[in-house]
Amino acid sequence: MAKSPEQRPANPSAWRALTALRDFPYPYVAALAISCDPDDLRNREDFLAVARFLNTTDETAMGPGLGLETGFGFWLYDACGGCDFTLFQGVSSQRSCNAQLIEDLIESGHLDFIHGYGDFSEGGFERRYAKEALEYLAARGLRLQVWVNHGGDRNTQQIGSLPEQRGDNRDAEEYHTDLLLPYGIRFAERFEIVHTVGQDAPCNLLDRLKQAVELLLYAVRAGEWKARTLFSNRLLGTLRLDDGQFVYTFRRFAGKRGGLRRAGSEELPELISKRVLDELQAKGGYTIIYTHLWRNRERPDILPQETQDALRDLAARHRHGKICVTTTKKLLIYNLVHNHLVWDVDSTGSELAIRIGGVMEPLGGFRIPTLEELQGMTFYTPHPEATRVYLQDREIGSAVANPPDHTALKSISIPLTRQVFPRKYCS
Repeated sequence: MAKSPEQRPANPSAWRALTALRDFPYPYVAALAISCDPDDLRNREDFLAVARFLNTTDETAMGPGLGLETGFGFWLYDACGGCDFTLFQGVSSQRSCNAQLIEDLIESGHLDFIHGYGDFSEGGFERRYAKEALEYLAARGLRLQVWVNHGGDRNTQQIGSLPEQRGDNRDAEEYHTDLLLPYGIRFAERFEIVHTVGQDAPCNLLDRLKQAVELLLYAVRAGEWKARTLFSNRLLGTLRLDDGQFVYTFRRFAGKRGGLRRAGSEELPELISKRVLDELQAKGGYTIIYTHLWRNRERPDILPQETQDALRDLAARHRHGKICVTTTKKLLIYNLVHNHLVWDVDSTGSELAIRIGGVMEPLGGFRIPTLEELQGMTFYTPHPEATRVYLQDREIGSAVANPPDHTALKSISIPLTRQVFPRKYCS
């Protein structure tokens, strides 16, 4: 029960004891992103069929859309000639027939990570492709923060410690991270896959054993042993690239049984099965799903019925306030800001003031976040109607009071802002 003004603590330290930063945006108990790589995507029609089903509530070929918030990776080039859903035609500097769609969806946030510069699975990547592409995006104000390696031994644009990952090696012809990070990339996935449900969550003994095996296998391939990450179950880490720069790294979930397999649309039901989602909710963690939704063994339906059913169950959990489903970028930013938020509490007469000072990041130190980066931050407070939230000295007027959650505690939130899929691509 909220205290009346005369009963409330008179000093800041007492107020601090009554407030806490909630783990996830109200009312959710876990968070998940479907991180879909563009491998095996062939054309605009196939992309839009999946994107509309996931991101709108319109009637689609697969029934009513799910109304989720889902992002996708994309390519700028295609050196293999199998895809026209790229920003440029082949490996030229000419805009493709889908360039405007791609640019619009980068702006709306539905294309939220670069999956390498393109499909160079047969080799042929050159530094000039990175320079031309990043200059093109920057000139149009299209800034992305997330990079995901596109695998394969001949895709030498990758970054990391494996022999084929030469994009961050100053002495390699493929070197490009001196361009990539200044452009705006902050988060990089270098193909470190996990098989543990829920990062930043408690682990059982089986989880620990899996992590040890994963790290050992990676160490054998990479020729390095990262003892400091042994048994780590963090979503985010920091990585020193070969050229001396630092980025945040993250890991994606590829199933409980181990092995990358195909990670196609037919495998997705296992990754978001009832068992997995129940475990994620019980643990209260983060999961980024590794998948290729257009990889479907040449079936006529892009998403098999069992995949559609599994996605509908996930969407129901999101609607019922259990699992927050969002894009890879938004989940990573929330995790980073939440884990390093600097805030304090004081009282002003009959009101409580929660004051956000900034974010003390592992890379870069202290900075003041934007309001967009703060969306979803939720604070437990005994009297949310008499609580105000400030970013330094400016009140965040959009903050909303919440009723008690599953812990029976009240809270106040900076609301989540949902991305809107552009209507001109919905018909």
